[in-house]
Parts: sequence; structure tokens; C-alpha cells
Amino acid sequence: MKRLRSYLVCIGRRQENTGRTIRNKATDNWLTRPSPIPFFVEYFDYGESQAFDTGFDVEEFLRESEQRDRERLADELERIDDLLDERERIHEDAVSELESKLEWYIERLEDLNRRGIDRDQDELKQRIEEFYRDIREHERKQWLDRQELERERREVERELEQADLDEVLEAFNG
Repeated sequence: MKRLRSYLVCIGRRQENTGRTIRNKATDNWLTRPSPIPFFVEYFDYGESQAFDTGFDVEEFLRESEQRDRERLADELERIDDLLDERERIHEDAVSELESKLEWYIERLEDLNRRGIDRDQDELKQRIEEFYRDIREHERKQWLDRQELERERREVERELEQADLDEVLEAFNG
């Protein structure tokens, strides 16, 4: 135990791995003694480990850690669900606006057709095609975004299920 205490007192007082710093008990001075090994290591005497009992409960720490991990996964799942809802709402607003503009251009084109006016019809047709393209592009981006979020959601659900399964197995075995 004396050797261990002396080692614990000496931790952090080494000099560039050239030797070991020790305390001279008679003079209370620190001395450096050359070490034959550049990286000298002293090992803890496990036979007297009860002297260092800190009251730290490893099992409780692991249970709390697992609980925090499950809570983190549940929060992540909720965040993904919120993102899915928010992105769906944004998508609906954007598509609704594009469809509204598209309807206006279609009505305008129909009005010109009824009146028999040929001018501006080509430009209106081109604008209508652009709006259809924009709507398709929005739909495609929405689909890809949703697929990515759903993939993340499945991964989090899998991790959460694994944590629950580990808990059941531990309860069964423990």
C-alpha cells in the first residue's frame, strides 16, 4: 500500500520519461531517480482495492446511461416525425402556390382562345409547361426528402428496439 501511495503522490511529476520522481520522506524533498525503462509503469495492487471503494455503482451508472440513450433515441424519433410534418406542410404550400399560378395562366390561355387572339398564346403555353415542370420537380424533391427521413426513422426505431431487446435479455439473464 505504501508503494501505491507513493506512486499516487508522484503521478504527473515525471520528467520527460528519463526517470521517476520520488519523495524523500526524511527531508520531504522530491528526487528524480533514473529509470532503466523509458516508460516505467507501476501497477495497482488489486488485493487492497477495498481501500479505494468510492461507492460508485457501475450497474446503476449503466442503467442510467441506457435510459438516457433510450430517451435520446425517442427524442430523435420525435424530431424526425416533426421534420416530416413540417416538410409536408412546406411542400403543400409550395405546390399549392404553383398550382394557383398554373390555373391563372390556364384561364388566361383559355380566355385568349375564346376571343380568338393568337398573340401571347405561345408565351402562355411555355409558362404553363414551366409550372408543370416545377410542380413535378417539387414532387420529386419531396419524395426524395421523405425517403431520406423515413430511412433515418427506421434506423432510430431499430436502435430503440435493440435497446429494448437488450433490456429484456438482461432482465431475463439477470
